[in-house]
Amino acid sequence: MYSANTKMKFKIILGLLIVYVSFKASAQTGQTPVSNPENPVWINMMEDPNVNYFEAVKAYEDFIKLNDIRLDEVEEELMGGDQEAKDEYEKEMKREDKAITTDKQRKELVEKEKMAYHIKRFKNWKKEVRPYVQENGHILTQEERTAIWMRQQEEMKKSSDKK
Repeated sequence: MYSANTKMKFKIILGLLIVYVSFKASAQTGQTPVSNPENPVWINMMEDPNVNYFEAVKAYEDFIKLNDIRLDEVEEELMGGDQEAKDEYEKEMKREDKAITTDKQRKELVEKEKMAYHIKRFKNWKKEVRPYVQENGHILTQEERTAIWMRQQEEMKKSSDKK
């Protein structure tokens, strides 16, 4: 019925079509990627120089809401630099560490501390990049920031020369 050559062409075309559809499905834009508790996508988004700021913030907020994660009040105070709260927090951590008897409890504590670290890191990232976020969510690169600074310096020099 069909020659071996025709069957081979059909298989190649079908394979290419499947690969194309799978790439197309994974490359959809405009949607915030879904996170899971083991590997939150917003952690990787901070490292991506081409990330959309608003998508990263939405992924973070969705993850926090979905997993009902709250930083302890003491950790919030630590961020403010309250030395007394810091000392109390360290004492409490030592007590908790002594009270932990199983490997599972230790693992849960380590995961909790890792998540607290990533949350604090994300909050710092938001503060650092916020001045460079454009209306469309693009974060200016270092080169773009430098170009703006250079233009400003030139404008300041021209205005001072006119005086």
